[in-house]
Amino acid sequence: MRKIKIIIGVFFIFIWIAKISNADDPFPFQAESIADEINIRSDSTVNSPVICNIKKGESLEVISEAYEWYKIRLPKYVPAFVKKNLIIKIDDKTAKVKADKVNIRLGPDVSFPIIGKANKEELVTIVGESEEWYKIKPLDSCYGWIHKKFVKKIIPVIVEVVVQPEIKETQEAEEVKPIEEETRLAIEEQTAVLVIEGLLKPKVIKNIATHKLITDQKKIFLLKGDPEVFETMDYLKVRVNARLIEEKSNYTLVEVLKIERL
Repeated sequence: MRKIKIIIGVFFIFIWIAKISNADDPFPFQAESIADEINIRSDSTVNSPVICNIKKGESLEVISEAYEWYKIRLPKYVPAFVKKNLIIKIDDKTAKVKADKVNIRLGPDVSFPIIGKANKEELVTIVGESEEWYKIKPLDSCYGWIHKKFVKKIIPVIVEVVVQPEIKETQEAEEVKPIEEETRLAIEEQTAVLVIEGLLKPKVIKNIATHKLITDQKKIFLLKGDPEVFETMDYLKVRVNARLIEEKSNYTLVEVLKIERL
C-alpha cells in the first residue's frame, strides 16, 4: 500500500511540473538568422525539400520547435500557388477561398510540396498566374523549418512613450509670458511621440489604415502614412516614431512620423 501511495505521489508531481513548464511556453517569438544562404525546408529534416534561402540578419517569426529545428512563418517573397478552381476572384488582386483546408504549394503543380493551408472565406492576394494556378502571397498559415543553430532570438520589444513636460501656469498672471507661435508648434510636435518596435503587416480591411504593427506583447498599432513605403517593409521587424491619433480597446491608431527596418 505504501508503494502505491508513493507511485501516485510521484505521478502528481510530474503532472505539476508539466503544468509549470507549459505555463511558460516561449512561443511564438521573434528571431533572426545568423548566417547567409540558410535553407528553409518543408519539414524538420535535412532530406526534406528546400523552400527558400534566407540571408544573414533576416527577421523570423518562430512558431514552435521539433528536436533541433524551429518552425517559422514563411517570408512573403516565397512563391505560393493555389488552384484556380478553389478560390473566387473579388478583384484583380484579391480572391476568397471556397473550401476548408485548401493546399498552398510551392509551385504550380501537385508535385510541389505543400507549404500551408487556407480556410474557407479566407482572403488571398493574387500576384500572378500559371495555367490552372494562381500565384499568391504566402498566408500567415504558410510554414517552413530552419535548424536552431542558424537562429538567434531577438530581445523583446520595448514600447517607449516620450511626452514633453507639462508647462505649469504660475499663480500670478503677470509672471505668465505668452509662448511664441513657432515654439508652441515645436512643443506640440514633440508631444506624445511613440517609439514602437514590432512586426509590420498589411491589413486586409483598409478603411482605417493600410498596415498594422504587432509588438512582442501582442499590442496592435494601426499605422497611417505612406502605404508604398510600408509595403517595402512588409513582414519585417521595424522601429516606428509616431503620433497618437486614437486609442481603443483592441488597437491604437497612430500617424507615422518615421519608420526604419531593424
